[in-house]
Amino acid sequence: MGIIINVKTGTLQEGWFYNDQPDGYRRRIEGGNSQVSYAETKDGDRCGFGRYLWPSGSQQYAFYVKNNAEGFGIYVHPSGRRYEGMYVGDKRNGWGKVFDMEGVEEGMWRDSKQEGEHILTCAKTGKKFMLSYRGGDEISRREL
Repeated sequence: MGIIINVKTGTLQEGWFYNDQPDGYRRRIEGGNSQVSYAETKDGDRCGFGRYLWPSGSQQYAFYVKNNAEGFGIYVHPSGRRYEGMYVGDKRNGWGKVFDMEGVEEGMWRDSKQEGEHILTCAKTGKKFMLSYRGGDEISRREL
């Protein structure tokens, strides 16, 4: 167990180290932007479960492989809007759901953009809508 402080950047890392690289559980606080992370590491890379907190209030919980979110993860925006779904290569890829004040939207994602048909269930009315996306742009909406 140890602590490394980079005086130039103000970054603090606390945890287990091997050959001066984080190896095992660590906490990292970025000096310039106050980003805080709690993560498993292997040879200096994020590897395993991680939790990231940004100064804006955003949070991400995910499983990491070689610094990239892979598999199921959760991202929470300061507004309360929440994404729960699959990540590949540190991007939203595959099935996912977005929860916000409007309701719950579920469907496929490609390169962190909505793609194809999504179902939106309105929080206030319970009505369902079919939304069609291409490259993250909504191209149609119809009530089901």
